[in-house]
Amino acid sequence: MKRLIAILIASSMLAGCSDSDYRNITADKAKNMVEEGQVEVIDVRTPAEFKEGHIPGAESIPLKELGEKLTSLDRKGNYLIVCKGGGRSADASTLLNDENFKNIYNMTGGMDDWNGEIEK
Repeated sequence: MKRLIAILIASSMLAGCSDSDYRNITADKAKNMVEEGQVEVIDVRTPAEFKEGHIPGAESIPLKELGEKLTSLDRKGNYLIVCKGGGRSADASTLLNDENFKNIYNMTGGMDDWNGEIEK
């Protein structure tokens, strides 16, 4: 019985840690969040991809440079992480999560799924 109680306590403690995990959201949900000013957009594609078209107001921080730019970002800020198809943004979201950023949203499907305004 004591072992069961210990397992339950450990499980509840681990579940509590998941609050800092990043969240995957659809392009539609991301569009709403951007339109309502709830997030800052970080585009982790290459500069050439970014130049082809991006979400208005997005900041270009290529994935390979993100680790070097962490000190310029607010760890308590709300960030939407975007790439072309959702893979690099998931990697970037994991990095930010591992560095204790609290409000990270990964746009699954990336710019391939984005149906909002595009800036060039």
